[in-house]
Amino acid sequence: MPTLAERWKKEGKKEGKLEGKKEGIKEGEKIGKKEGIKEGKKEGKREVAYKLYEKGLSLDLIKETTGLSWNEVNKIAAPRPYSTKITLT
Repeated sequence: MPTLAERWKKEGKKEGKLEGKKEGIKEGEKIGKKEGIKEGKKEGKREVAYKLYEKGLSLDLIKETTGLSWNEVNKIAAPRPYSTKITLT
């Protein structure tokens, strides 16, 4: 039969693990939310950049206006494959 000290030690470890797990989940959610917001903002900038490109603005002006990298701006200007989606009327 375990001693009182051993039981407390075991309970303490169990509580510590549970508390650590809760803190880890909280931190993960916080980081995930932050990353999601960041990616959402970037996607919004891409959408605006594509609309500006469709309106005929120069790539220089699009880059300056949106703050996107040259790599991102060039992706927007790259030819898009035709859609294979068929709609029936």
